[in-house]
Amino acid sequence: MSSTIRCVAMIGMLYPLASPGAAGVLLSGQSVDLKDNEKTDLTMLIEPSRLRTNIKKHDADSSIIFLTEGDDYKMLVLDNAKKEYRVFDRKTIRELSDKIGGAMAQMQEQLKKMSPEQRAMVEKMMGKMGGAPAAPPPVTFTRTGADAVNGRPCVTYDGVQGGEKISEVCAAAPAALNLTPADMAVFEKMTSLFDELMTSMRQLPFLRSVGLKLVDKQIDGIPVRQVQFESGRPASRFEIQDSSRRDFSDADFSVGEARRVELDFGARGR
Repeated sequence: MSSTIRCVAMIGMLYPLASPGAAGVLLSGQSVDLKDNEKTDLTMLIEPSRLRTNIKKHDADSSIIFLTEGDDYKMLVLDNAKKEYRVFDRKTIRELSDKIGGAMAQMQEQLKKMSPEQRAMVEKMMGKMGGAPAAPPPVTFTRTGADAVNGRPCVTYDGVQGGEKISEVCAAAPAALNLTPADMAVFEKMTSLFDELMTSMRQLPFLRSVGLKLVDKQIDGIPVRQVQFESGRPASRFEIQDSSRRDFSDADFSVGEARRVELDFGARGR
């Protein structure tokens, strides 16, 4: 799930470059892991009611397809190499939340039946795997200056969480990118679905709390570059590279010959 989360987070930086009035927009960007210089290429196909992000690196070829249907929406996570996909929508997220909640209740009942020594051992092990579910501390962004990314002027920010710097962002003014509120409609729906998914996943004690946030009102503009930090050091860097207007077909947003794989709701600690 963690790789999917990272990819969805990248979508948050890619989408807003859509040009108003175009039938569709093709965007490209690249993420670099600064620890080993591994590169991940991303392309995005955008229309008002649907979008697709293709993520490619040396050992992975996947896509995330987001489709809106009136007020409802769903996300398809596609493994292009295995030709398999999974569906996330409000129904499956509710089922996920209910089953995780039930598993957690059973775990608590089992803990009550253990001796104090056994309970302490289990709780210690759970702590090593991520600890009890808890909301991550808020991220505070502070403006630091100005820069430009691939010819786009942008304002720089430092993001701090729990007293630790976790990101540097450079945000371009929406007007400079010809953005309108209509451009953001499908992106805002995707953000809502992502937030619902993360709320459910945080119930799992063996998953770390996820502090990703695709949109933050503290940032004035649209991120066109973001550097993520780990333990005070830059860990990854993502930049928007190019955008162009294109026409797309239904086939461009399909899963092709891939087969659907049902989600496994089992709460496993591995």
